[in-house]
Amino acid sequence: MSSVQINPKLIEMALKAWANGSSAAHSAAERAGAPVRFVSFFQEQVAQELRQVPAGALDGAWQPVLQSQFQNGKAEHRAVSALYFAYFHPLARLRRVTELADSIPVSTRQFQRYLNQGYAWLAVQLTQAEQTANEKRRASLRRFIPEPEYKTLFGVSDLAQKAVGLLGLGALDGGTGMLSLEGLGGIGKTAIAHEVALASLENDRLAGICWVSARQEWINALGELKALVPASRTTHDLLTRLAEQLGIRAVEMNERMDALRSVLSAAVYLVVVDNLETVEDPQFLLPVLASIRGESRILLTSRHSLAHFPYVQTIPVPELSLENSQGLLKDELQRLAAGGITDDQIREIYQLIGGLPLALKLVAAQLAVLPYQLVLDGLRSADRHTQDTLYTYIYQRSWALLSQPARQLLVSMVDADPDGETIDWLGLMCGLQGGDFEHALQQLMNLRLMEKTGAFDHPLYQIHRITASFLSTNLRSKWEAG
Repeated sequence: MSSVQINPKLIEMALKAWANGSSAAHSAAERAGAPVRFVSFFQEQVAQELRQVPAGALDGAWQPVLQSQFQNGKAEHRAVSALYFAYFHPLARLRRVTELADSIPVSTRQFQRYLNQGYAWLAVQLTQAEQTANEKRRASLRRFIPEPEYKTLFGVSDLAQKAVGLLGLGALDGGTGMLSLEGLGGIGKTAIAHEVALASLENDRLAGICWVSARQEWINALGELKALVPASRTTHDLLTRLAEQLGIRAVEMNERMDALRSVLSAAVYLVVVDNLETVEDPQFLLPVLASIRGESRILLTSRHSLAHFPYVQTIPVPELSLENSQGLLKDELQRLAAGGITDDQIREIYQLIGGLPLALKLVAAQLAVLPYQLVLDGLRSADRHTQDTLYTYIYQRSWALLSQPARQLLVSMVDADPDGETIDWLGLMCGLQGGDFEHALQQLMNLRLMEKTGAFDHPLYQIHRITASFLSTNLRSKWEAG
């Protein structure tokens, strides 16, 4: 429960229920958002506030100590003292408010005011503790979630909310165990999965979030996307990475599988498997995931449909609407300080390439460099029988805009980790230095051929899996020759 719902009245209810030995104490504590050991927390806070009292004094005769606390203490100190003697002092606990007030002496009404101030003080302490705990928990949960490649998303919020609902991540009640986001390459499946993972951070019953990615596919000489054979990301690789994120160090695969099954059954986790289609044998991986997931949830992204698996529910990811495509293109052009495009011009582009987010971003990057009509004429004249050849054409035009150092830096990303590399790694692998490296990096960023992710003070750089595709083929040499 949100910490803003913690209030003095609930604190009072919880303390009174505990003092009277009622099981309602835990119910009140839950309603207050308190941890299970809320009374211990209250005792620690009160003891810390009263720490200047001589050791043992608070355990002895209570009337003189109570009088001393109220004679010498400030208002907040008196409020905490009132709590202590009303609930925690071994001799004074459970005495009537009138008896406690008479021993000071103050009026019963005044002593009740002190108690009310004490409840309010504890509510503040508990709220701050809950906020700190939530911040630590959220940081722990999101440590494996990759940083987004976007600042603004268009047209995916409804799909993300639908996925959260189908997985039962709102309350962890019911929901499908395995869900697949399916659609064309570059259509935004990973972005939706990212939104689902972030939404899951709000569920305080979720034990953890894991995110594993398969490596890129490749484009053949005809511009067709093909899976790597043998795959560079195997079922063994993905399960090993998942085990590492869950803190499992078993060496033998059988032991690792048993440990995964045990961990995923003991608590509810969200496991995201991104880019499933490039796993060597998804027909083997999916039954394995189904057998070890327990009550945990598995979210998959795939270019290919998994509807033939009876335990996998699917969500087709459609292309963006014209309205959302307009928003994305304008946002990209604003980012590149290259505005001025009209809605009619965007409509012409949309009619040619549709609502593929990655393609729209790449075209926007070209529009920031080339005249609109030149880009449009090129899209019209290109032979684009499939989505794959469309990407090949767009990448060919982007490649032609790159300087030689930028091409050198981009090619060095073939061996990059899909989750991103540091800037030191980039400089080491590409061999560029100084201004050449900085200009090459900026050019790739502007043309949307490279994305910056990670923390602000420790950024990582990565390329989209489709961008990596043509780097593994002989297309580059053909383009350079042309």
